[in-house]
Amino acid sequence: MNRLRRLALLTSLAAYALVVLGGLVRGTGAGLACPDWPLCHGRIIPPLEPLVLIEWAHRLLASIVGLLVVVVAVVAYRSRRQWPQAVLPAFIALGLLVVQVVLGGLTVHLLLTPAIVVAHLATGMAFLASLLTTTVLATPAAQPGGTVSAGFRTLALITALSTYGLILLGGLVSSSGAGLACPDWPLCHGQLLPPPAGVAHLQFAHRLGALTVGVFILITALASRRQTPHLAKVAAATPGLLAGQILLGAINIWTRLAPVVTAAHLGLAAMLFAMLVVLVGRSFRTPLGAATSALPQPQGAR
Repeated sequence: MNRLRRLALLTSLAAYALVVLGGLVRGTGAGLACPDWPLCHGRIIPPLEPLVLIEWAHRLLASIVGLLVVVVAVVAYRSRRQWPQAVLPAFIALGLLVVQVVLGGLTVHLLLTPAIVVAHLATGMAFLASLLTTTVLATPAAQPGGTVSAGFRTLALITALSTYGLILLGGLVSSSGAGLACPDWPLCHGQLLPPPAGVAHLQFAHRLGALTVGVFILITALASRRQTPHLAKVAAATPGLLAGQILLGAINIWTRLAPVVTAAHLGLAAMLFAMLVVLVGRSFRTPLGAATSALPQPQGAR
């Protein structure tokens, strides 16, 4: 494994941990435990209180990730002759880091308004995707003979983007106080459709979106069987992650948004999104083959 790939992979893992820790911050309500920024209660080392320490740990990890991203961008630039395609996503990650720092400060100063929280989450997930793309593009291309259909590339991209959108919708549900707007699962107030008043429509939209994205994920996993094995292996993991995510979504309701469960729900969503980003990246690194349907065909079909 070359140096750029190692660094990008390490930074991707750290960025993923940052997403999960951010979910714990939101789930525990620790987002404003440090009322100032970049210090915490006017100090570098904060008071030793549980919520304060969770928020402070989130900021500390964010600082470490920031330093790693700068190193990745420098190494990517120096390796531009060997891995020219990896330079752009590395510098996109660097730019998103700046945006994320600004949004992190605004999150504190604007008291966690839904728009800022969702923008912070959107940038964080795009940041993770940029680092994963850098990792994939700093990896040697697929073995000779492996091909992918244009239709599968498009399908994988649509599935990844729809998953990204669903994660942002989940962030809006959480930050708008709609997490328990439907207090039961899978129904909403014992009905198939939510009440017309209140924020239950957000929770219902999230559930409906999850159903739609789930269909895309299953179709993508099935379609991957007709592609080269290194794509099929990545796609094969997504249905299991989807099942776990649905279960955690239900447990979220049943436990009345227990912080550990909400953090796990976001963490598994980020893992699913990460797998899809890798799938898209690998599919674009694989040569196009003969034009075939992205959808699985019945046995014996010509």
